[in-house]
Amino acid sequence: MNNKEKKKEYMKEYYQKNKDNIKEQKKEWNIDNKDKIKEYMKDYNEKNKERIKEQKKEWNEKNKDKIAKRSKKYRKKNKDKLTKQKEEYKQRPEVKERQRKYYQKPKVKERIKNYRENNKDKAKEYRENNKDKRKEYHLNKNYGITLREYNKLLQQQGGCCSICRNKQNGVVLAVDHDHKTNKIRGLLCNKCNIGIGIFNDNIFILKKAIDYLKKHMEERNGN
Repeated sequence: MNNKEKKKEYMKEYYQKNKDNIKEQKKEWNIDNKDKIKEYMKDYNEKNKERIKEQKKEWNEKNKDKIAKRSKKYRKKNKDKLTKQKEEYKQRPEVKERQRKYYQKPKVKERIKNYRENNKDKAKEYRENNKDKRKEYHLNKNYGITLREYNKLLQQQGGCCSICRNKQNGVVLAVDHDHKTNKIRGLLCNKCNIGIGIFNDNIFILKKAIDYLKKHMEERNGN
């Protein structure tokens, strides 16, 4: 055994005997030199950007199955966490604006239109099989809430319209929101929702309408 091999063997034995101690020292050193390490890594990554990118690409290509398996395991383990993160991400104003701009592009509109024309049967089947998913998309896109939040609000209202208190058997209640602040006010039946919309959410006009109805009801009743 030559000196190089002896040294290697010695270092291996030394590391095995002092593993915990070395680990602790390394941890302490990293904490004490956090800024120094950060600066060094930033500089190193900048100088070796292309090489790191190529190495990462090669590694990912070689370990496709390993990555897919690990990702699947992680998603399964953190399903609720990821769903929450996804919902929070969708609520960001910049994300909503970016999504809105994307779907306004003529090329995107044309592609969606062509797809729907060529896949009418598939689209019909999808609508039938994904009612909750479509409702979730509509609520999120237009009001920034999830289906879970909608159902919670519906439960709080006892399944009734927030104004007339009539139960809507099988009829979906509309989401009423403040058009200036976009804040959700409640769930309304179609008639009440259209009614306050026609009056432009104007309390003064609504009071005048009430006074008007009272006056003519009193005349009708002979008071």
